[in-house]
Amino acid sequence: MDTQRRKERVAVLSVVSNTTLVAMKLVVGLMIGSVSIISEAIHSGVDLLAAIIALFSVKTSSIPADSEHPFGHGKIETPAPSKPCLSLWQQSGSSSRQ
Repeated sequence: MDTQRRKERVAVLSVVSNTTLVAMKLVVGLMIGSVSIISEAIHSGVDLLAAIIALFSVKTSSIPADSEHPFGHGKIETPAPSKPCLSLWQQSGSSSRQ
């Protein structure tokens, strides 16, 4: 199996597993009324967002060069991890103001 296909499979597995984790934590948290488990579900939701961004960047990086991107799209994998960091930073700022 080629490297690109393995990257995509890992990214899809990450999205699926994080989606399952968020759903399970949310259901259990709501069933037993635990704010801490619901909070963990929200935290896992941020991890899910990061997994979705990673999947997008892995798929986009395999697009061949075109007239607008003569060197290809492979460099999208470099800035992609900064998006979840910015999201976490924004969330920490909003929760500290409460």
